[in-house]
Amino acid sequence: GQGEFTFYLADVSLLGPEPVVPPPTTIGELLGNGDFSSNDIAPWWTSGMTAPDASSGAFVGPVTNGNTPNRYDAILGQHGIAVYEDGMYTLTMKLRASTAVTVEVLLQENGGSFTRYFESQLPLTTSDQEFTFHFTAPTTNQVASFQFHVGAQGNFTFYADDISLLGPKADNTAEAIPVIRLNQTGYLPQVLKRATISSTETSPIAWTLYNM
Repeated sequence: GQGEFTFYLADVSLLGPEPVVPPPTTIGELLGNGDFSSNDIAPWWTSGMTAPDASSGAFVGPVTNGNTPNRYDAILGQHGIAVYEDGMYTLTMKLRASTAVTVEVLLQENGGSFTRYFESQLPLTTSDQEFTFHFTAPTTNQVASFQFHVGAQGNFTFYADDISLLGPKADNTAEAIPVIRLNQTGYLPQVLKRATISSTETSPIAWTLYNM
């Protein structure tokens, strides 16, 4: 009922929520050097502590910035932790302190709004205590940060060992691809052409020559 006309349409899109990528099926350790067996704290980092040490095979962190108002003014942390939405995680650790204090353990966004994916308050004594937590990640973040916040409680020494975070872990092992070595980058007519496959195979490898 509108007569003949030309209809033009361009750059049409329909936006919606991004699909949720399922977490990897492989379960692995997400923290490095959680048992401090290397007698070094790397790849852990600290703030608000003086001369943190792991020469005993456990973390020893003298908190010297404990009289500030914020828990996050003294931290033991590790960046670059990949978490996946709906992934299930198990956190275990052994902790104590030189005096009775309460510290925070958390997994959070490293920047931005510092959204916390997991957090808990841990009352510590001068004796070793083992803690275990199970949680599900609410979102995917390939570079989350795992931290202990131990400030705002005066100066004391924080001890930690056997810290483990188990959860979905991507398998980054690339499938081995045979290396083909060529004697020419661009083949010239009437010149001998040679291709060599570098492989650890001890038996003949099937191959096909295509005349393109």
